[in-house]
Amino acid sequence: MNAAVIPSVVESEMAYDLLQDHTELVLELLERPMSREDVVEKLGQEKTLERLLKHGLVTTENNTIHAVAEAYLQARQEGMVSFLERYILPALSAGLATQTGADTDGLAQVWSHALKMPANTLASIRGDFMNDFFDNLLQASDLPAKGPLSRLSVLIIGTSRPLSGPLNSEDAILEQLKLASLQRAVPEERDFAILSQFDCLADTDRFEAAREVITSLSKSVDGRTAPAAEEANYHLTVAIHWRCTAASGMGSEVETSQLLC
Repeated sequence: MNAAVIPSVVESEMAYDLLQDHTELVLELLERPMSREDVVEKLGQEKTLERLLKHGLVTTENNTIHAVAEAYLQARQEGMVSFLERYILPALSAGLATQTGADTDGLAQVWSHALKMPANTLASIRGDFMNDFFDNLLQASDLPAKGPLSRLSVLIIGTSRPLSGPLNSEDAILEQLKLASLQRAVPEERDFAILSQFDCLADTDRFEAAREVITSLSKSVDGRTAPAAEEANYHLTVAIHWRCTAASGMGSEVETSQLLC
């Protein structure tokens, strides 16, 4: 991916709901176009395809259905609780499960940081952390696929609100999630919080590339780690969940457990 990707922005509530209901199909179309017949078979009825076409989520050419862009960007258009349940919690829960030894599907990992940031940088922190991060994830998702593809989710949570304890436990990370969601709902505070998720289809190479993007972000903020928990003025967590059907060929260092591109 040599040029910056211009995503298709999902703005209407109807298109948002359709994308939620048919995410897996759209992810497949981002990989390759499909015949109209194959799409209808996956959807179950022609009417659903017509709705996807009407609301600009897919396009058709010579009886072939295509994605309308290389990426889709959507802002939350539902209640925060349902948004968290549908998107954020599945990816985060999978990563947290690895910390407790619980079983989950696929591969997952969580990185958490308690940071001491210059006060004058907090207002721009969303862009500072997210712009290159998601661009790099898009590049990872654009690598040639060489094996079976499974859905990959990368979640990033950030908040400048103080936590009640150190960011080293499941409860603390869930508290961070709660604070970030509350902060995003307050207009004067929303730029200080991050609550975003990236999804694509990935094989082993794409998964490893995405994990390297996260590792690079993690290393880049290590120098800003707060000397003590009570001195932290920003808390950042990134979780990755790859819903692969098998973990064969993965390195032993991978913890077994689990934007649209």
